[in-house]
Amino acid sequence: MRIFIFLILGLSFVVTNAFSVDEKPKPGKEIKEIVLTPEQMKRYAAIYRDPYVLHIRKVISNYLSGKLVGEDNYNDLKAVDQEYLRNKFIVLSVKDGLMGGCDILLIPQKKPDKVFWAWVYRTGDSYELRVFEVKEYTDEEIKNIRNQFKRYLQDKNLAL
Repeated sequence: MRIFIFLILGLSFVVTNAFSVDEKPKPGKEIKEIVLTPEQMKRYAAIYRDPYVLHIRKVISNYLSGKLVGEDNYNDLKAVDQEYLRNKFIVLSVKDGLMGGCDILLIPQKKPDKVFWAWVYRTGDSYELRVFEVKEYTDEEIKNIRNQFKRYLQDKNLAL
């Protein structure tokens, strides 16, 4: 089973496709910035070479250039402000999708006020973006994500 969760294991607060009650930080609890070990950083960097993840940027680039090719869901991209799509994203999580493929959470680097959920499905020897939409988080949860992932939001090398 392929699961990459941002910042791998051992974190008290893990971003997945939804927060569970136990994973939400308690009000007033200090949210610390996450720092990866060199081994964790290698695994995290590998996520940006994953074909499911790479397919998201390919589809967004095609959409922005007007090349709507393949069976990808471009309608979802039409509903997103292009300012976000022109942004680079950092990957918060990649995990197996409930209906196959991969569920991927992304946050834009320049305007990190929303988290996006993408569902990418493998069809034979190609990939298909089936969903790209805003994932609902409170303002406080978004603030906590920005605080925790601050250094990765500023990293121009590890971005999609």
